[in-house]
Amino acid sequence: YPDGRMRVFAGNTRMDVAFQLGVKPKVLMIDVPELDESRLTESNGIRNIIAIYPGRFQPFGPHHHKTFEWLASKFGKGNTYIATSDKVELPKSPMRFAEKSKVIQQYGVPKSQIVQVKNPYLSKEILSNFDPQDTAVVFMYGKKDAGRLRYTKKDGTPGYFQEYKSGGELKGYEQHGYVVVAPHISIDLPGY
Repeated sequence: YPDGRMRVFAGNTRMDVAFQLGVKPKVLMIDVPELDESRLTESNGIRNIIAIYPGRFQPFGPHHHKTFEWLASKFGKGNTYIATSDKVELPKSPMRFAEKSKVIQQYGVPKSQIVQVKNPYLSKEILSNFDPQDTAVVFMYGKKDAGRLRYTKKDGTPGYFQEYKSGGELKGYEQHGYVVVAPHISIDLPGY
């Protein structure tokens, strides 16, 4: 901005560093798209929707927490999970799962909703606890990552990932995983 403020988007390392240095945000804005979870119907056999927020979370910051809270407000806190791995790859990913879990819990996310997985974008460790016939899964991705997913196979048939649409019929998580785009979150930091 011309007045010297900086708009920070989810995942921006400058914001994470600013918070670590004790700089507090002046303004928090959230653009929240509308979702319709009324798609649960007994006719298609789906009785549960599990929502998963996958990522590296190196580190988990206030923007991640606000995004998680948004997802939990749509699908229920007890049905919403954070999936992250124990992969350490310096310098980009220095934190182990236990360290990330402690940081995430400091934001009020229950330990039971933070799950160590081998691949956060599949999250088999979470899904294996649910019946694949009556449970659908919704993964939340950022706009950039959601745009990289393939929604159709090479032969033109529907791929595993499908866009989460209001009013459509859901399938169990073995057949399809649904994708919702994370809301835009920006935090204005004074002095940037």
